[in-house]
Amino acid sequence: MRAISSSLIAVLLTGLWVSPAAAAESTVRLDVGLTDGANAAGVVGRLTGSVTGWNRVTGLDAITLDVPAAQRDTVLRHLKADPGVRFAEPGATVHADSPSVDITDYYADGPLLHPTSANYRWFSMAQIPSALSWTRGSSSVTVAVVDTGVSANPGLGSGRLSAGRDFVDGDADASDPDGHGTLMANLVAGKHTADQPSSTGICSACRILPVRVLSPRADRPAEGTSADVAAGIVWAADHGADIINLSLSTPAPSRLLSEAVQHAEERGALVVGSAGQTATTARQYPAALDTVLAVGSINEYGAPSIGSNRNSPEDRWIDVLAPDRAWVINRDGNREAARGTSAATALVSGTAALALSVQPKATAAEIRKAVTETAMSTVGHTPVEPHDARVLNAARVVHDLGNLEDARAPQFKSDLDLIDGAVINDDARSVKNVWLADDHGIDRMDLLVGGEVVDSTPAAPWARYLTLDPQDDYNGELTVTVRAVDYAGLHVDRTVKIRVDSIEPTASVTSPHPYQMVAGPIRVAVTATSPDVEHVLVNGERMTRTPGRDEWTATVTPERDAGGQYGYTFFVWDKAGNVIPLFQHVTYDPTGPTVRSISPAAGARVRGTFTSTLNSVDDPAGIAKADLWGNGTYIGRDTTAPYSLKVPTRTANGAMTLKWTVTDKLGNVSTHTRTVIADNRGPSLSITKAPKNRAKVTGTVKVYVKATDTSGIARVELLVGGKVVATDTKAGYLLTLNTRTQKKTMKVRVRAYDKLGNVTYTSIRTWQRG
Repeated sequence: MRAISSSLIAVLLTGLWVSPAAAAESTVRLDVGLTDGANAAGVVGRLTGSVTGWNRVTGLDAITLDVPAAQRDTVLRHLKADPGVRFAEPGATVHADSPSVDITDYYADGPLLHPTSANYRWFSMAQIPSALSWTRGSSSVTVAVVDTGVSANPGLGSGRLSAGRDFVDGDADASDPDGHGTLMANLVAGKHTADQPSSTGICSACRILPVRVLSPRADRPAEGTSADVAAGIVWAADHGADIINLSLSTPAPSRLLSEAVQHAEERGALVVGSAGQTATTARQYPAALDTVLAVGSINEYGAPSIGSNRNSPEDRWIDVLAPDRAWVINRDGNREAARGTSAATALVSGTAALALSVQPKATAAEIRKAVTETAMSTVGHTPVEPHDARVLNAARVVHDLGNLEDARAPQFKSDLDLIDGAVINDDARSVKNVWLADDHGIDRMDLLVGGEVVDSTPAAPWARYLTLDPQDDYNGELTVTVRAVDYAGLHVDRTVKIRVDSIEPTASVTSPHPYQMVAGPIRVAVTATSPDVEHVLVNGERMTRTPGRDEWTATVTPERDAGGQYGYTFFVWDKAGNVIPLFQHVTYDPTGPTVRSISPAAGARVRGTFTSTLNSVDDPAGIAKADLWGNGTYIGRDTTAPYSLKVPTRTANGAMTLKWTVTDKLGNVSTHTRTVIADNRGPSLSITKAPKNRAKVTGTVKVYVKATDTSGIARVELLVGGKVVATDTKAGYLLTLNTRTQKKTMKVRVRAYDKLGNVTYTSIRTWQRG
């Protein structure tokens, strides 16, 4: 807190003083304008115990009062009724207008470009390099940077800093504890340095007057009070400032700030203010005051920057736009990016300083008028919105205000990309890659057709292109001139004669036929029926011209369109660039036939020769053939439905793999496999209990048999003399023979069948009936 005034001592004596700690927590500040001759102490005294502190505002008939927050409205009513008070209002909070986020997050185009090319590019958007070709400024011009203070660094030495003032701490040390003010000062007037050659300001011969009115805040833009800012403006104007840079703003209208700006105007200073960084169209102050040159910002695409304030169609309060970034030297001597509307404001202040350097007699109003009236409506070919402010043209400001001479006309350093005899169509096209040289820079480029200007563009280095747009359906010759004009109005022309051909080529698709069946890449062909066809594309691929013929061919796979149909899209170009599309749909079948099932079933047991069949075979193109292999051995082919082949197993036993390959009429193949079990081996068979060979038998004889097989036993039979005399189908096989019905000598054997029909016999036994 500043030193206590004499009137405050009187308040202390009343016993109503509030401690500073309590005041800091519960007080608000009021800005109060006093009538001519009013006694400040008397005004404060009439408020009895409501005031916890007060101070005069340097240079103005005004004071600030600190009062308890709960009594603010009551105090304001008393003040407005006081005959010694002209106005009373809540004090405003003022903040620096740099983005508080990291620059790589803040700008949509990502990290900054290389500093050398970046500064030249961004400065060129406002024609600053051309302005610098006439002047680097004058040491007789002083720009006050009312901000966080300014610290000397390699780009802005102490010898170029005038003695400043600190209104935050109330002393003469205006060094910068934050860094924002130093960045702005270096953008206004910093010089190239040996170790940071890409970091420079605008008016590098001008002087800087440091005025500190803002205090640093952690991770947020610096902040101050309307009273300190007003005092800083007045002090700067009273101490020789020609231009006052305010890269700061508040959303609150302030009579105190208005009177400070009026004071500066009366002293002949031009006040340049930031339009704010709130991403709205709301007015910000002091920039929105009528006599302040209000500055918004553009990004590298020429559009209003993200986060910067803009005009609305109903309220066009911002006067000019400028680039929102540049590399400069910071308070530590390192390169840093100045950005946001803060940086844009400093660029305009630096330009105004250049203008005053070439025309020292210019008034603030004349400089302000020169800046606004020469501003550009486009950056390259990017137009600003009709309600937005226009873009700073620093070269035009300096040239026009200084009435500077220029005896040398521009020169073309490259050929046009439009040559004599060229044939073009009636579509709009760019005339670009035009490189020019001039001792002071190119103001604009014009495109003339038949002697009349049809397009014009500011000649920033990256935006040197013009649009040639012949009349629709025009056919014939045109005389086209590209004209480069410098700031003095001197110009140079390049003229070519071209021919416009707006007649579309004609051609037809000769292959494939409509809805032709296609399985994959095929040869497609287009035949031109007009003689000037230059090239043809199919599905994005360039086709090859058949030598000696107006035919183009390629081998291409069809593509699916938005409607789900397959086909080919052709584009046919003639030499003038006219193009026609052609379409041909096909039936696309890239897959082999489908098969619902195969017999026999998977894991089925087979013997001998069996039949394998494909069931429900289908394909859009039709079936050409079906081939079958068994365990890798070719079995055969069937060409008619139902597709069926006999498979010999011979003596095989065990797993057998069947592989069907089915081919459609387009050559697509599908493969279907099935594993079956081949079983050509008879059951395991033995007689477990029965009369032995050559035994004598009588009556009924029982024969006990054991039979097994992996495919299962179908039946076991007893044979006598080769005839079946007994059968059993259940395990634990028992066969019974009545010997009385048989011959005296009997030839007896047993046989067993498995369920596939394989059979096994036992050896023959001979029995004698006893």
